[in-house]
Amino acid sequence: MTRPWVRYAGHTAAAVGLLVLGVALGWIGTVTHGRLPGLLLGLVAAPAIVLALPARWSVRPFFALGWAGLVLWSSQSRPAGGYLVGADAAGYVLLAAAVLLLPLSVVTLPRIGSREPAPDQPTAPTKPVR
Repeated sequence: MTRPWVRYAGHTAAAVGLLVLGVALGWIGTVTHGRLPGLLLGLVAAPAIVLALPARWSVRPFFALGWAGLVLWSSQSRPAGGYLVGADAAGYVLLAAAVLLLPLSVVTLPRIGSREPAPDQPTAPTKPVR
């Protein structure tokens, strides 16, 4: 039997790790969005990773929060007056993707308290009726 604090420590470590991974990939998407291949990679990779992660409340939203948070933070002006995300078409597309990624990560989750398994979780086998 595992102790409850061990399970919560594992969930916390996974959430922090996914938040850091989201920040790292958001940074890569922000830095490379100026060229079309970099923008397309960021626009395809982030939702694909969100949908590939297990459908749990302690997993998907943390990655999306890290990615979207970094992209939105990068759109703020710098002390020197420059921007990492410019006011051009690629910048607006990247910002729109950041705004839409967090709702995507939440909408694709099972409802809290739902008895239904997550879409990516196998259902338990049923016993045949005799």
